[in-house]
Amino acid sequence: MRIKNIAIAICGAITLTTVGSAWLSLSSSLAVRDTAKEVLTAAHQRLALYDATINLSLERSLTQVGLNLPGAMPAPLRELLTKQRTRSDAVFTTLMTELEAADTAQKDAFLKEVRTGLEEIQRLRVQSDSGLAVAAAVSGLRAKGGR
Repeated sequence: MRIKNIAIAICGAITLTTVGSAWLSLSSSLAVRDTAKEVLTAAHQRLALYDATINLSLERSLTQVGLNLPGAMPAPLRELLTKQRTRSDAVFTTLMTELEAADTAQKDAFLKEVRTGLEEIQRLRVQSDSGLAVAAAVSGLRAKGGR
């Protein structure tokens, strides 16, 4: 073999090794980038869930206060509860939009669980509103001279 052919073979081997290494490095970097995107998405979703939970907790506190009052819930407190429910709904709507737009593993199962939780919240709101209405009716009867 000639020196020229050996040099070409060595250069070809070095080129293939360089291209192969670059390909491995690029694919590894892309995998790291994809993982970083997933972590960022998960962190953003966690913050959104945290905000939604805080708003829901404030709503629950107002509801609990109203249910524990000896009479009807005062109008300003009821108005505050209504505003807080509106805020909670808005935060959950934003959260659901973000969750639906995200491209994450187990997305469908997670969305199903969140929807089930939101349905339960609506059911509990109906129950608590019934309790608040009873308290208001009892308070009205007392005011009219009933027991």
